[in-house]
Amino acid sequence: MKILLILIFTFAGLSAQVALGQDYEKNLRTCLTGKYKSLCKEHLLTDAQRVQVRNAQIAENLKTCLTGKYESLCKENNLTSLQRKQLKIARAEISKRKQSGSGLGGISRSTTLMSMGGGDKMNLTTGEYIMNMGGGDQMNLSTGEYIMSMGGGDQMNLSTGDYIMDMGGGDKMNLGTGDYIMNMGGGDMMNLSTGEYLITY
Repeated sequence: MKILLILIFTFAGLSAQVALGQDYEKNLRTCLTGKYKSLCKEHLLTDAQRVQVRNAQIAENLKTCLTGKYESLCKENNLTSLQRKQLKIARAEISKRKQSGSGLGGISRSTTLMSMGGGDKMNLTTGEYIMNMGGGDQMNLSTGEYIMSMGGGDQMNLSTGDYIMDMGGGDKMNLGTGDYIMNMGGGDMMNLSTGEYLITY
């Protein structure tokens, strides 16, 4: 009888631990989106997880600010000086596009990428050839840099160690340099840190 009671209490304890583990995991997934701060139970997170969640919240705020769709939700006081610079460039670009109706809006620096077939591209400004290696991986044959797909749209530059996070909507953020690459539509991209405009055709 004692053994049966011990087994029952052990099973009940394990079931509670499994349920608690699932709650922790669900909470962590919610927190790591960076979108739902009020739904995130930070007291359930480890110190390392809190850092990851804070970074996700910072990235989500930057994305909200840069899109210009919900300016009232943008918390500019939480942006770094680099991010405020990126926001200023993005707002100027959005304003130019609204005034001109379309087009580049007078951007002076640009790079043109030409599709070479099979997923390969050539940078017509620098002459660099970027080869599609399959599985989302790419290699710059001119510099030797290898960009590995990490899944979910994220990439890692294996040569520099920079992690390039997919911010949604075609936008990317280089977590190593802080560069925010905004999708301008039609395959065009803009580096909001440098102001460089990447044209694809």
